[in-house]
Amino acid sequence: MYLNRIFPLLLMTLFVISCTNNSTSTDPSDDTETPAGPAVTSITIDNVGATAYIFIGIDGDGASANLNEQNAELELKTGERFSFKNEAGASNHPLDFRNSDREKLLGQSNGDGLFDNNEEVDLKKDANTITFTLTAELAGAINDYICHFHPGMNANIVVAE
Repeated sequence: MYLNRIFPLLLMTLFVISCTNNSTSTDPSDDTETPAGPAVTSITIDNVGATAYIFIGIDGDGASANLNEQNAELELKTGERFSFKNEAGASNHPLDFRNSDREKLLGQSNGDGLFDNNEEVDLKKDANTITFTLTAELAGAINDYICHFHPGMNANIVVAE
């Protein structure tokens, strides 16, 4: 009698376990993995009053700049994805990227940039962070970074292949 009650429960448990098995296929023809996106280089910036941005950290191989130097030149690699964390605050010191005609390409200030809706650039803004891919087209246009409110907080961007 005891087995008559336990056996159906045991069968049900085994059935549920088999239906929820998350094992992956070892079949080489099963190509269901999602390809990993490009690595993201994280760049953290801060400010020195209303006169300068400073880079306080760069994590990744896509960018280089002198850390803790006021308005340092920034080198970015074409084809890489970048995430800028603005410790100065996007509402107080919105980080924008411009072309040589001083037109906004993309950034944290209000108003659209020329690359805001470019699918390949894939611009994302979240509070004090701005993330984008430096496509060949954007690389050909980008000239500098600047604080929208304080024009002295700016420097050149050099593009590397």
